Amino acid sequence: MWEDALRKLKSSEPTELEGIMPQVITSIKFSYDYIKDEEMKLCFLFCCLFPEDYNINLSDLRRYGIGEGFLKVDGNILQSQVKLEAYIKKLKACNLLLDGEEEGQVKMHDVVRDTAIWIGRKNGQGFLVKIGVGLTDWPQLKEENIVQRISLMENKIRRLSQLQELPQLRTLLFEVPGSKSHLEHIEDVFFEGMKALVNLDLDNTRLSWLPSSISCLTNLQTLVLKNDFEELDVSIIGELKRLKILELKKCNFSIEFAQLTNLRVLHMDIPLSSIPTNVISKLVHLEELHLSLHYGSKKKDDEFEHCNLVEVTSLECLTSLKVAVDEVQLLSQDVPFHLNQL
Repeated sequence: MWEDALRKLKSSEPTELEGIMPQVITSIKFSYDYIKDEEMKLCFLFCCLFPEDYNINLSDLRRYGIGEGFLKVDGNILQSQVKLEAYIKKLKACNLLLDGEEEGQVKMHDVVRDTAIWIGRKNGQGFLVKIGVGLTDWPQLKEENIVQRISLMENKIRRLSQLQELPQLRTLLFEVPGSKSHLEHIEDVFFEGMKALVNLDLDNTRLSWLPSSISCLTNLQTLVLKNDFEELDVSIIGELKRLKILELKKCNFSIEFAQLTNLRVLHMDIPLSSIPTNVISKLVHLEELHLSLHYGSKKKDDEFEHCNLVEVTSLECLTSLKVAVDEVQLLSQDVPFHLNQL
């Protein structure tokens, strides 16, 4: 194996990336090529969609991996998490990834990341990474038919108005999870040419409304919509019936959730008491439910409103439940907990 590796390294054509020795790039490329699992290769390349020196949360990788299919949800979300952790362990063993600062995080060395961007662009994977380059508008793309993954994090784009046909685009990321975004307007027609999109991350935007063309994204699997400005009407999301992962913040709860029967993960910054009855119970495939605010609110006579916690306990597939309560009395002993998978 060592002799075969030496032969391949010697026979490799030198590759040039500015400021990086060709031998280094050749070695990294060899490590990448040595991986036999194509899904693991794609998992590695997805790490280059984040900024330099960024601590990548495995939860973000899992989210995009389920959408793209390199972490398939044929079994359940827990299986996809186990698969991801196995990939990460092997990629660390190959020296392609490093430990992050906290548990559940990984990092890419800058040289490895630059090489991964190069591989993603050259190997037919259609990666386009324009992070922190001062963009104020949608970039002009010369090879629209081959672009499949775009990351535009850490730019200053306020408006998206250009309609561009991107028939192969599968993943579109606008901002680093948890950071402040400048994006405040998307034209109605913007998404019409992106019908293959499976991952759309609009984290911490400042939108006043959602474009009507978002209803064209009928293949969308993962949607992150965390508005940082005002409450957003997201009723149009109810038309995206293939959604598996949905994360919302500062959104008006007017979605026809009953149509989203394929949802596996639902994270909402919204009180359970504001959800209409007989909605949560219809999400029969839901495996993760995180409600980040309070469970209920007091009436004028200081009695508590009882919400739909019974509905939550009817979800037999739940493996992860997070509900923050503001009063311990809300956790009535009358609520039957029969969540064997939790």
